This record gives sequence, C-alpha cells and structure tokens, in this order.
Amino acid sequence: MMSDDRVAIATRKRKIAELARGIRKKYLLFKLGRSEEDESINKLFKPLSDPLKEIVQSSKILNESVGRIKKEEPLFTPKKTPSTPSRIPQIIRKLKEKEETPFLSLEEIARDDGDGDDDDDDDNQRSREGQQEASFSEQVMDEYLEQYPVMSHPYIKAHWSYSPIIDDLYGPTYDPPSSKWFLGTKEIDFDKKTGYIKIEGKQVRGTPGLYQLIFYRDPDDYNDEDLAAYKGLLKLTDNYLKKDGNLKGTARNKWTHILKFIVERKMPPSGSGLTYNEKPIEYVYWDDPNELVDRLKLLIASKDAGNTSHDNEIVAIINELKEANIIR
Repeated sequence: MMSDDRVAIATRKRKIAELARGIRKKYLLFKLGRSEEDESINKLFKPLSDPLKEIVQSSKILNESVGRIKKEEPLFTPKKTPSTPSRIPQIIRKLKEKEETPFLSLEEIARDDGDGDDDDDDDNQRSREGQQEASFSEQVMDEYLEQYPVMSHPYIKAHWSYSPIIDDLYGPTYDPPSSKWFLGTKEIDFDKKTGYIKIEGKQVRGTPGLYQLIFYRDPDDYNDEDLAAYKGLLKLTDNYLKKDGNLKGTARNKWTHILKFIVERKMPPSGSGLTYNEKPIEYVYWDDPNELVDRLKLLIASKDAGNTSHDNEIVAIINELKEANIIR
C-alpha cells in the first residue's frame, strides 16, 4: 500500500513538473513573439515617434527653465528630514497648503527634500527585479533548449537573442503556433535522440560546421563534408528562391561564396532555331544579263514602294552581276 502511494505521489510530481515546464515554454514563446511584434511596430511608426520624442524633449527643457526661474523666489524652504517611506505623503500635504507654487512639481520637491535614499532603494529594487526576470528568462530558455540536441543550443539561442551573426535571409525561421522550424517552406527538425537534422525524409548528422552553414550569416568554420550535407538539405527546400521562382541572389558573402555555387542551375535553352521550310528551292537561271538588270530595277522599285521582302534577291542579283564583271 505504501509503495502504491509513493508511486502515485511520484507520478503527480512528474506531471506537475511537466506542466510547469510547458507553462514556462509557452511564456517564452509568447515573450519572444511579442518582442518580434514590438520590433516591427517600432520600425513601422518610427517616422512618427521620432519627431514626437523631440517635441517631448523640448517641452522638458522648457519646463526645467521655467522651474529654475520660479525657484529663485521659493514660497517655502523644504526641511531636511530623515529619508523614510512616509516622506512622500508629507510632501503632498505641503503642496496642498501652498497652492501658489504651480511650477514646482512633485518630482522636483522630492529631489530637494531629503538625501535621495528612497531613489536609491527604488533603483536597487528595479535592479533586483531585472536580475530576477533575467534569471527566470535564462531558466526558461534552458528548459526550452532541452528538446533540442546539445550541439544546436548555441545556434538556437543566438537566433532567439536576435544576434547579428544569424542569417535572417537564408536561415531557418520558427513558427510559434506549430512550434516547428522551417527552412523556406519545408519543415526542418533537430532530433535530440539521434542528433540528426531532418528535412523531407532526408537526414544528416548534425555537426558544428553544418549548424553554422544553416544558422550563420557568414559561416567560416566548416569542411567539405559539412558543405556537401548542407547542399543535400538545401536542394530539398525552396529557401533560395523568390516567390516568382527566380534565385534569391544578394551581395552577401554567404551567397557569393557558398549558395551561388550550390543552387545555381543551368538555364534551359530559350528562343528558336531556323524554321524548316518544305517548299522546293527555286533556282533562277539566266543567260542574258539584261534580264537580271530588268529584274533588279523591278525589285528596287518595289522596295521603294515599301516592300522589304526582296532584299535577299536584290543582293543576290547584284552579286551575280559583279561576278560576271557587268558591274563593279
């Protein structure tokens, strides 16, 4: 009976741990997705937000100037009191008693009254909260990375930290709703059990060089085997193509030194050759040069009238007359 209870308790603990891990993972995905959304919104509204920030900054400078002018004749002198949490309510009461001081803000009185220990406490509190949040985020990231091979951890972590070394054009993308990675429109899987990288049923063993080729903007530490494996994976995707089917060429080193030689295809022949005409060849025989001259006059008159289909015959008659030394 006791053993059954222990098994049940252990099972509940394991389920609780799995549930907690899932909650942390969803929180991380939500936070990362929100970061991408905030970044895109900032880029979209930057032309509007920058001028508004300048206006706000100018207003702050103007308020500080007016505040300094008003402070030259203070209506009351703040007393130096020990720094305690109850100091702020006391300052508010002073403001109510002195309604004639509209230029003095609560923040300015707080800076003049006391030695600023509360501000230091607030800064310390914010610092502690920031450290706790960073520690929590790091813990969530570590738990998130547990589902991937250890070799892939630094590359996936660099992806989520928006590192400049990550290839945002040819590299993999993550789809939060499906919790899957994609290379172009093809799913790419990093198998933790086997350490293989899989695309469209094809799998290759993951190596640091191959991960660099997949994730990095400018990979520099790989060998020929890594390059061959990357070529095999890339051929299964459309990651190097635009929507119209043309190659996604750029001036990046990764394209000019690696991708270009992997995916560049021979262009199919275009255009057409000479058309085959089954009509019998008409040979023109002559025994009197005057006939050729009359024919030449007729063809030239036709050309002057706008008919351009006799150019070849005109040239042929002229050549015949030259060969016969009739004209030079």
